[in-house]
Amino acid sequence: MPTAPARPLTVTTAQIMVFVNAGFWVLAAAVSGLRPSGGSLPAALLLAGLMLGNAGALLRAGLGLGRRRAAFYLGAAVAAVNLALSITDDFGLLDLISLAYN
Repeated sequence: MPTAPARPLTVTTAQIMVFVNAGFWVLAAAVSGLRPSGGSLPAALLLAGLMLGNAGALLRAGLGLGRRRAAFYLGAAVAAVNLALSITDDFGLLDLISLAYN
């Protein structure tokens, strides 16, 4: 029975990095949704939902890496948006972590 070709190490490394980044956003969403700081609960839940959407897009891109070219472009687009939002937002610890990792 034929075996599937081995994935290049670069693809596996990129997938791990994308999944870690998605995990960061899930954690940030949990912290933001459970402990709203200075804002209202609906605003905190909205931001947590946006963070979860970001994590979902990263997971989708990570799962498609090495299989679909569109997954690479999706991951690059999400990273570009994350970088732009980290720079233009009020700069805090989460922004610094996101900027350093992206």
